[in-house]
Amino acid sequence: MSVTLLSESRHNDHISPYLDDPDADDIRALHAELQSRGHWFGPVSPFEFLDRFLPENPRAPRQPKFLRRKWSQIREGVASREDLCTKFTELLAPYSPNFDVKFTSEAYDDINCANQTGLIRVDVSVFPKNAQLEQAFDISQLETFIEFEFHDINNGFNDNVSETDAFEGGSDYTRVHLGIVAGAMLATQFRTHVFCVEVVGDHARLIRFDREGAVATSAFRYAERTHLVDFLWRFNHSSPETRGHDPTVSIPSAAESSFVNRAKEILLLKPWEKVRKFSVYDEESKKTVVFYGGAKPSSASVHPFGRSTRGFLVIDVEGNIVYLKDTWRIDAEGMSREGDIYAQLHRKNVPHILHVVAHGDVPQQKTVAKSYFPYLFEDEEPSPPYQHYYIAFREVGRPLTNFVTTYELVNAVKDAIKAHQVAYDEARILHRDISAGNILISADGKSGFLIDWEFSTPVRDRETPLEHERTGTWQFMSANLLLGKGPYCHTRIDDLESFFHVICWMVLRYGPHKLSPQLVNQRLGVAYDSAWACQEKTYGGDFKEWCFKARGLRHQTMVSSGCLNDLLVDFEDFVAVRYEYPSSNADRLEHDSITAGADDDEAGSYDHNMARLEDWNWIYERFCKATEDPTQLADVRVDRTKAVEHPSPRHLPVCKKRPTSSSFSQPTPRRIRTY
Repeated sequence: MSVTLLSESRHNDHISPYLDDPDADDIRALHAELQSRGHWFGPVSPFEFLDRFLPENPRAPRQPKFLRRKWSQIREGVASREDLCTKFTELLAPYSPNFDVKFTSEAYDDINCANQTGLIRVDVSVFPKNAQLEQAFDISQLETFIEFEFHDINNGFNDNVSETDAFEGGSDYTRVHLGIVAGAMLATQFRTHVFCVEVVGDHARLIRFDREGAVATSAFRYAERTHLVDFLWRFNHSSPETRGHDPTVSIPSAAESSFVNRAKEILLLKPWEKVRKFSVYDEESKKTVVFYGGAKPSSASVHPFGRSTRGFLVIDVEGNIVYLKDTWRIDAEGMSREGDIYAQLHRKNVPHILHVVAHGDVPQQKTVAKSYFPYLFEDEEPSPPYQHYYIAFREVGRPLTNFVTTYELVNAVKDAIKAHQVAYDEARILHRDISAGNILISADGKSGFLIDWEFSTPVRDRETPLEHERTGTWQFMSANLLLGKGPYCHTRIDDLESFFHVICWMVLRYGPHKLSPQLVNQRLGVAYDSAWACQEKTYGGDFKEWCFKARGLRHQTMVSSGCLNDLLVDFEDFVAVRYEYPSSNADRLEHDSITAGADDDEAGSYDHNMARLEDWNWIYERFCKATEDPTQLADVRVDRTKAVEHPSPRHLPVCKKRPTSSSFSQPTPRRIRTY
């Protein structure tokens, strides 16, 4: 079904930041809106905003006089968006001596957006003076931006906050667009935060994005109050760090040219690719470790909030290739740094995990909204800030999605299962985020790694994690967790089920079968992406549960490979028992009489299968058996996703009461953690 959440966008005379296709437009907007719920903070006073985020520079020259009469006449004779934006750029230019203020509404840029163009557009852009732009609008060099809406219905916020009317009560469309542009800046640059301005009619508001959320001021009349020109003047005379640039990533000096040349040679960078210097404070050595590598991450998301993990191939000063992970970790009590968790795992000799070269928090780079404006959150449960964090690994593997043959796929999952088993049994650590993105294939294709242990938790006994919460990557979470049955207590069996969803998701997208790309996309949407929001929570997993109960794989031969198909059917049987009803006493007696004297392997009782779920040896040995002969898993990878133009409509009914949690559904895998 197609769900239209952003109905007011149809009245918007702005060029849509999405595709022209109505379904694709609304679906992408809905996904982005779900992601950002609860991450808009305000309203705060424009005075307090400026004093907190852009304090006056005492060494700045005298600010130009505010031309109140010209500002009061700015909307006179305006016949188009271009007319209004051009007038704004002319009046703002004196307050921006170090940056160019340009009208860019007719230009666009793209980032990480397959099969679409024109996603990223803004009305007025602020670029460094005389910047050498690769195109008319270059998001990777954008310093800040201003977005215009002509009608009050398109105001993204509600300043009259009450128990029934939230600050996010305005236009979803406008907030989504602001968030996508800010997220694209954060994804293509090295930043801690981003500023922007929303203009609606004769009012404006200032906004600052970081990984925790966006702080926005109350709306003010820009022709009467000086907050807008004060913002631009202070922005011009602030340090790069105050404007949001990350000082730990820099342009190498001339004295470091040998490292730059070596990085280009070893990493096979294109001649035009820029090399950056990454300075990582290492918690172990208490020293700064330096790496050199390309400025383009392996992947990026336009979502502005959350961990926003990026990866870079870099070299150390000895010329060794290292994988550098750049993320914003949740700085919560009880959550260890990922590097410290790896140290615990290695002390217990957990196999098939990475080795850490360096790791540490970036000093003085933590989100600040809730510490700066605590009065905005008095009626909410406390939630932790995000801390910028680097971790560098010795091993460089391939994503699971880049397997060459199905043997590499199954073998890597097998090794990840073993890593999980030993970590749980010996180190008493539960991973809690089993996903396709968290299993790597070694460079030679002979083994796999289970990575990304940040969401793992200690286990105080063999069954019970310390925390009651729902954690993981939406597409691969268990049906039990997605359906919200009982308390959100993430257990070992939930991770086991996630391994099953990983291999099924991979086979559906890239495996040996004859389903059309359109049908593949439809099944991915129904089985893995679907979600519905209700009563401040997001739910899913109904189709997963139905498939387990119906033994879907047993009753339809989708996979052409006999070895792989048999493995999937056995894995489904192994997990499905948790969604069956316990046997009655009469059934147990009847079963015992029938199976008396039978071999243990033939016993199919509910009790037997439930007990087997706690013993991972069986499923691990089943994977070992499947990989004994690589010739039985020789099917090559087939990418069916490129042939699909747009994502299919997702099942996303939205209840009247809007959720405020960060739970969401995404066409591409995303993590959630619910507090």
